[in-house]
Amino acid sequence: GFVVLAAAPTLWVVGMGLFAFGLAIGLIFPLFQDFVASAVGGAFRGAAVGTWISSIRLGQAVGPVVGAGLAEGIGERRTYWVAAVSMAVLALAWRPLRRVAAAWVGPPPEGYRAVEGIGGAAR
Repeated sequence: GFVVLAAAPTLWVVGMGLFAFGLAIGLIFPLFQDFVASAVGGAFRGAAVGTWISSIRLGQAVGPVVGAGLAEGIGERRTYWVAAVSMAVLALAWRPLRRVAAAWVGPPPEGYRAVEGIGGAAR
């Protein structure tokens, strides 16, 4: 979605980019919530989901301020390119970061079910 927004030549293409972004967010948020809820033991599940939701709300509060500052400083198109590259880097770092977190935290708690991939298939 951000790549489409960065390269959009017309308002219709901007609309398609926003639609793609909204669709992706709508698909990813429930999967992340399932991942967080299923990766944490019962006693800590509420705190983990609450922390995840708080991080989303913090991003929603800080993001527009940072985005507006970037857009003012480097322009709107470049701001979308920064967002697109940032998302690509985070997507590529996801699996290695999960391994690092697993090594740091230790073995999963009893009742843990790993959520793999976008489809949310549990094992």
